Amino acid sequence: MAFLPSVLYTRHILKTKRGVTGSVVTAYAIPTILILAFIFLQYATRAGILDFKIMQWTLWGFIFAILPPNVYALFYIIDKIIKLFTKKSCRTLHYIGAILALIVTIGLIVGMATRHCIQVREVTIYSKNLPKEFNGIRIAHITDLHFGNLSPRDSYLEKIVAKLNEINPDMLVCTGDMMNLTADEVDGLDGLFTTINAPLGRYAVMGNHDYGDYSKWESDEAKHANLMAAYEAYRRVGFTLLNDSAVQVETQYIASLPPSTIGVIGVENWGKPPFPRYGDLAKATKNFHPADFNILLSHDPNHWKNEVSVDEHYKYIDLTLSGHTHSAQIGFDLNNNCKWSPSQWIFEYWDGLYEKEGQYLFISRGLGYVGIPFRLGMPAEISVITIMRNEE
Repeated sequence: MAFLPSVLYTRHILKTKRGVTGSVVTAYAIPTILILAFIFLQYATRAGILDFKIMQWTLWGFIFAILPPNVYALFYIIDKIIKLFTKKSCRTLHYIGAILALIVTIGLIVGMATRHCIQVREVTIYSKNLPKEFNGIRIAHITDLHFGNLSPRDSYLEKIVAKLNEINPDMLVCTGDMMNLTADEVDGLDGLFTTINAPLGRYAVMGNHDYGDYSKWESDEAKHANLMAAYEAYRRVGFTLLNDSAVQVETQYIASLPPSTIGVIGVENWGKPPFPRYGDLAKATKNFHPADFNILLSHDPNHWKNEVSVDEHYKYIDLTLSGHTHSAQIGFDLNNNCKWSPSQWIFEYWDGLYEKEGQYLFISRGLGYVGIPFRLGMPAEISVITIMRNEE
């Protein structure tokens, strides 16, 4: 695909007998340089020589340089095939190709420029299991920050913290992938979320990117040290890490009565291969006495699909909060009446609220990005889940 536009352009030049010009050499050189640069940067990043941000911006530049010409080239080829059989050229196809190539170009620029535009998504669920003392509880849900990818990092994080303070949630949760490759991406961010007043607590779990599995390590000991640093990093920024553990969150509505509780359970990443599966829900709930209403934090929504919602033992889990999918960072959502993303080709449950036999799953699109610094139609988001008691 990278070389297809160059081949077609060269064919056109030679057909018009203009010879090999500087523009032909450039047309071939750009894809070659970008491909070689991406291959080099990929290995250099995994080896820890270069910052991952350099590779992702190179990849964005590669896509920006290659994708629009390929869109036009596709229609060019269709026209040539038609001409082969009809002996007539359809110039309309060239215009269509040029217009679509322009739209793709604009989309790539807009998606890059708006990658840090944060949407606050409000969701309300109803449950007869919720204690009346917790009626109207508001949970701010963040996920998939991928600190190592953020460019710029600090100003964007300040924006996120400001938004969270405006929301003023009762509880703040993070469902993983705070890091992208290594734990040192959190350096300089100690206490980041401690300024957010969440009286019922700040809780988090690990995501697949937090374990250092996507970096090359000199030894198993070095990887293990990074893992321990990742655990500590969550605590340093202000979260209570619930990896295969659970807590009871209390509130006392009437002083003369015992406090009411809700349960918050957290598991290590529980993924569907090729994503890692470290989580153990049985371990997390071994000594846990379920409350009237129970929340599970689990990074990958496949966990809800493959264990939580199908195992009778876990029917007491009322709400699962997940991330991971990013909604593919591209798509559209017309007020939930019409929604599409390539993410749905991979995940059955990929964005928003789902319900099955009284159990809820909510998947956030996340705040960061992976691959390229880009979001189009599926903006970065902070989710606010309000839980109301259903008296019926």
